[in-house]
Formats: sequence, C-alpha cells, structure tokens
Amino acid sequence: MHIFEGVGMIREGRRHCYQKFHENGERNRNQLPRQLLDSIFQRSYAPRFLLDPTPERGTRTPWLHSIRTKLVLSNVCRLWNEIATPLLYEDIALRRWEPMESFMRTIDDKPEYGKFVRIIEIHVLLTEEGDYRQSLIDEYLDTIIIKCPLLADLRIPTKYPLTLGTRHSPDLWPPITHLSLNLYPGPDLLHLLRLSCKTLVHLSIAVGMIKKAPPSTYPPIHLPRLKYLAISGRFYGQHSELRAQAFIESLNVQSLHTLAINTVQQEMIDVLTSFLESNGQNIRSLFCEWYDRADIRGFLDKCPGLEHLALNHGKLSYPISHSNVKWLDVELWYNEEPWKWADAQAAFPSLQGLRELHTTGNLFLPIVTSVRPDIVVSDKDKFVLGFPAIRLTHRRGCVEIQNFRNKIKEW
Repeated sequence: MHIFEGVGMIREGRRHCYQKFHENGERNRNQLPRQLLDSIFQRSYAPRFLLDPTPERGTRTPWLHSIRTKLVLSNVCRLWNEIATPLLYEDIALRRWEPMESFMRTIDDKPEYGKFVRIIEIHVLLTEEGDYRQSLIDEYLDTIIIKCPLLADLRIPTKYPLTLGTRHSPDLWPPITHLSLNLYPGPDLLHLLRLSCKTLVHLSIAVGMIKKAPPSTYPPIHLPRLKYLAISGRFYGQHSELRAQAFIESLNVQSLHTLAINTVQQEMIDVLTSFLESNGQNIRSLFCEWYDRADIRGFLDKCPGLEHLALNHGKLSYPISHSNVKWLDVELWYNEEPWKWADAQAAFPSLQGLRELHTTGNLFLPIVTSVRPDIVVSDKDKFVLGFPAIRLTHRRGCVEIQNFRNKIKEW
C-alpha cells in the first residue's frame, strides 16, 4: 500500500525547523534542505486533479482547504515563506470579483509574484450584457498576459465576449500549453488558437453556443502538438450546428490521442463522428459524458486503435463493442446497473481491466485523465491519496473519492 500523507511530515519538519533556528532568526546549516521542504509542502494538499474550484461547490471545499494550507505554510517563518509563496501563486482560481481585483493589485505591486503563476482559472460572472465590468476584465486579462510570462494553463469557463487574443502579438504571448474556454467558434477563439498553435497540448472548448448564421468555411487550424481535445455544449438551431461542424472540421490535429465529449445531443455526436473519420486513427483514449439516448457506436468504429474507454453511465440500453479496448472505466450513478466482467469481456475481447468510478462534483474527466487505468492490476497495487479534505482510494476494479466537506471549517 502506497499512502501519500503530507500532514505528519509537515509537523515533524516544523518541529525540526524550530529547533534549528538561532535566536536572531537566521537559518542553521543543519536545517532541512529546501528541496525536501518543498517536497513536503507539495504533499500537504491535494493535487490539482482532485480539486474543483467552481463557485457552485461552496466555501467548504478541498480547493479552499488547499489554499488555506499554503497560506499557513507561508506564514511560519521567512524560509517557509520563500518556499510556499510560489506554491500559493502557481495555481490561481478567481471565483468572485473582489479576489480578482486583489490579485491584480498584488501582481502590480509585486511583479515577481506574476512569474510564479502557471495556472489561472477565472469564474467571474458578468450579470448582464453590456456590464460595465467587461472592459475591466479585458484590461485585467491584458495585464495577466504581460505580468505572468510563464503562464501555461488559461481557463475561462464563463460566458462573456473575449477580445484577449486580438490585442497581443505572438512575441508577447506566453507559452500556453493548456487552454479551456467557453467561447463559440468565432474570431476571438480563432486568434487565440493561432497564438498558441505551436505550444498547445490540451484544448477544452464549448461549441454550438450561438444562433447567428455561420461562415461557409473556417481557415484550417493546425495544432501540431495537441494531444487532448475536450468538446462540450449543445446546439441551438441549424445555424449553431453548421457553425460548430465547420469549426470542428477545420481542426488539423494529427497528433491527437485523447478525445473527451460532454453533450446531450445526437446531433453533436454525429458531427464529432464525422470529425473522427479524418482524425480518429491515432485516438487511444475516449471519454464520454452524455445521456444514454445518444448513440456513441459511431465513435468506436472511427477509432480502430482505441485502448481506454471511459463512460459516465452503467450498462447501456444498446450494445457496444470494440476489438482493441483494453481498459474500461464506468462512472456509476444511483440505481444504474454496473458492468459485469463477463459482459464487458464479451463486448471488448482485449479487455484487461474494468473500473467502477465513484466520484463527486466535476471530477469524472480529471480522474480518468490523471489516474491511469493500468497502475492497479492486482490487490497488492492498491493505493490511497489521503488529505485532510479529500481522499482517493484506488483498488483493483474501483476508484472512490471521499469528500470530507463536513470536516472543513467555513472560510
């Protein structure tokens, strides 16, 4: 059993650290090395794939607990502050207007903090069309791009017009590898993709969110390094469907090996099935969040090399099969019939593992993406990722997430 618990190590390290300080506060040469302290600190809070910073989760969440842990570490002493401050600022989630303004003042007053930022996720909502804060958000995003030169992961899931990419040249654009946007396929999104085309590895977008008439074609969008593509949304009329179809078919993603789908419409399934005709040869992982009424059998036919299939449903109402799938993940909901091993092996002759997923919140895609299905193949491989606010238990055939919300103090 491999148990990664950081709290005990933190306590021991803190006691040792206090013993090794001189009265004048200077560090003794026998103190714990910085690299060891950094490793201990990073194990005192949950990894990013277990944290959901969306505002809907409330104020008692593992994500807020991780922020509080980093703040506590940064206030122990000067040395700990030097180590913990980069951890505090490397992953920023702005859920309300006030924290966003506070963050902007911080990187303006202390530009060196902007160099710590690697991930920014913005959930600030505009209450209505023409909200006066729109211009402020545009200004703040410009500042973030300039003062966070090492930004690699930009996530803006809220739905407001974004003109960020149109005001920056490729020379000033940070090396973004992960981009997650809730934008309809329009000029803003196209320009962002062109700016990031040489570095982009992970792209998550929502399509079909506009009713305007689509252009006849989109210029080809070549993303040579893209490995992961997540597409979500639904269509609102024929114009929306045609626009999304034209945009998706313009993508040139020959290196793509993971495709994630989140939709409730058969029309979206059909569009993506057409996309896979030219891009499905290299797909190795397919993750589907959809309602059972949508038929995904066309996906499987277009991905001959598929090895890892993840579904957010139990036993389906129609039969599916694939000769090459080795790993099947199934998220079970209330009263859903689980897959039996005999049935799964009959549908997937090459099957080596079947996992049931018991997750919370929006963790389905992060879990199937980050926790490989081939790391626990026997009972002796079981492991636990345990933290004060959340725990992941991975045993043979099952991944379970326990969220200890009741034990987290209000913040």
